[in-house]
Amino acid sequence: MIDNSKYIGPEVIAYELSLSNKNKEWDLNTVRTWCMNCETRYIKDVETMIEFEQIPLRYEHEQVLLPCNVFRILDVYRNHYEILDYKNNGAFLYDFKWKGIHRHYPEGTAIFINYRGINIDHETGECLIVKGHEEACKLYCKLQMYEDDRNMGRFPKDIYAQWEEQFSGMYMAARSNYQHKDRKKIDNLTIIRGNMVPKIGSLVLHNQQFNEFYHGPTSTNS
Repeated sequence: MIDNSKYIGPEVIAYELSLSNKNKEWDLNTVRTWCMNCETRYIKDVETMIEFEQIPLRYEHEQVLLPCNVFRILDVYRNHYEILDYKNNGAFLYDFKWKGIHRHYPEGTAIFINYRGINIDHETGECLIVKGHEEACKLYCKLQMYEDDRNMGRFPKDIYAQWEEQFSGMYMAARSNYQHKDRKKIDNLTIIRGNMVPKIGSLVLHNQQFNEFYHGPTSTNS
């Protein structure tokens, strides 16, 4: 990622954690997920989030896996008329219904969502972390990494409790950080459609066929 005044990638968090906590393996995929959990579940800085439209998710085993950067789901649908009801356990959407009737689809079917979430790098699809949120994200990652050690008595419980107290203050401070608030209007108007970026995390984006849902019918069939 190019030098960015507003965002950093999760690889920066993973690298810095590996320098100060050499006895642990800081897998980038895991650190990415933890950072996104920190951003969406605790910091919740809505003004730095953007809207994503027409994002296809692969239907497998009667459910779809959500991107890790989701903050709020706006719509779930198959096409411009089949707008779905669903259940959400935080990681997957499942139990799809249309007009009260359960829907079952072939494996690999695309279920589309519109949502508000954490920004991504347009070139790589990598999830981005707002500068000013780094320390809260790093401490959250440490809490997750050392939780089992604390539970098994391999890490001091008093130090872990101090980390929890520090994290509470950090994520509240990150939420009220005014460093980037001058871009609020731009952020609120930004919409990323599914066919504009190569991926979100590991999800390939390739949707073109539902433009009429937003722009009206066209003369050609999807």
